[in-house]
Amino acid sequence: MTRRLPPLRARSLGTRLASDPHVLLAIAVTLAALIIELPANADSIAVVVPAFVYVAIQVGFGLRRSNPRSPHLDLVRLLIALGAVFWMTLQVGEGVALPLTSLYIPVVAMAAARGTRPGVVLGAAAMAAYLLPVISAPVLVPGNLQRGVAMVASMTLIGIGTRQTIAQLERVLGRAQTAMASQRRRARQMAAVEAVGRTLAAQGPSGATLAEVVDLLVARFDYRFVSIYTAESSVMRLGAQRGYTNVIETFDGSVGVVGRVMRTGRPELVRDITTDPDYASADPDVGSEVSIPLVVGGQTLGVLNVEGTADRPLDEGDRDTMILVGDRLASALALAREREALRERADLFDRLARFGSAINASLEAERVHGSIIAAVSEVLATDVTVLTLRESDTGLDRIVAMRGGEERYVGATIPPGEGMSGRAIAERVVVTSTSMARASFPSTVRGAKVPDVLVAAAFPLLKEERVLGAVAMTRHDLGRPFTALEIEAMPLLA
Repeated sequence: MTRRLPPLRARSLGTRLASDPHVLLAIAVTLAALIIELPANADSIAVVVPAFVYVAIQVGFGLRRSNPRSPHLDLVRLLIALGAVFWMTLQVGEGVALPLTSLYIPVVAMAAARGTRPGVVLGAAAMAAYLLPVISAPVLVPGNLQRGVAMVASMTLIGIGTRQTIAQLERVLGRAQTAMASQRRRARQMAAVEAVGRTLAAQGPSGATLAEVVDLLVARFDYRFVSIYTAESSVMRLGAQRGYTNVIETFDGSVGVVGRVMRTGRPELVRDITTDPDYASADPDVGSEVSIPLVVGGQTLGVLNVEGTADRPLDEGDRDTMILVGDRLASALALAREREALRERADLFDRLARFGSAINASLEAERVHGSIIAAVSEVLATDVTVLTLRESDTGLDRIVAMRGGEERYVGATIPPGEGMSGRAIAERVVVTSTSMARASFPSTVRGAKVPDVLVAAAFPLLKEERVLGAVAMTRHDLGRPFTALEIEAMPLLA
């Protein structure tokens, strides 16, 4: 009782054999040998039997479950093919053997197609198989040696040509695979860029959102070192980072590739950080760097920084993709700043409305003075607020109220043009300073117990053409200068 293979399994075995080049070569060589030998009326058994044994061996290799196409097994199967042709040429007469020797050529061509080493090994073996019987014969038949040289030359040329053709095809295939991989990577990167844009649009560039963006770049782009810096006054301050053991919290523009990007506003690709004199190291594993400025309307709002390792260097593709991500980040930062500015403006005008109510609550001079400086302090969030008024009878400018400072200076005069109040009264405009030193204080209050350097501003109190006095304000924190919006509000307060 014969056992039949299931149809699917039979088709699978047939497909495996049909795709095996050694089985196809065996069938082709066997058919050619039979067509060459049978019309010659030679001993057919001497060709038929080894031919079918050869086919059976190759079919057996083709049906193995283990990898039938390993380089070593390939070489063995090619040597078997060469041996089969050699055996058939020995078993038949000289007239038949001569055409059969041409079957060495497809074996050598296939070996050359598999690689340089198989081509050299099989080529040398085929030349030896063909020439040894000719050279070792007791009597050298005229023309055999010349035919042998021609055959060797043919095999050499075909082998070299086949190897060059296959090598060129392999290069083309390699370039195509590289291009496809690059396109797939680009598509993944674009999807990540869109994800970054959606995250920023939905949540804005808060600290938590910047951390999500950094996580996206690490997960989608397979970057190890990623950091985002945002502009804060005259420095770039770290907003979020991943991968670093030693963190550089701020850049002031004087050092580092990030500092150079701050100064120039241009994207940077540093392929080898050891050759860049500006590079500031945050991790010893870093080998390359891409730094992208986040610019909107000519203003740098931050820097996106990505660094690669020696086994994953960064290139122009990374730079171009990070420019796209940087554009999204910059737009989100600009939008967030606009929103914050609108919120601050609304809040400021709300405080201005309360300011009007506060100073009109009483008509008593002392209470009005206190209300004024209290309301100004609340509106502009100052540490010290001083109200100076001009006396109508003497023309002296005298401090009449103070909040946050030393009460002992209430009643002190402000010499003309001295300090912020003196300047505001003399110039009749809002005056500001981001770093007012003690030497610039009015001489009458220079001993005040305040920091030696202050943020300061003052606005004059005018009625038509007459100067009534001035309000001076200071902040102890030099990192909190008066904003453009606050300076805009000072004439409204006046």
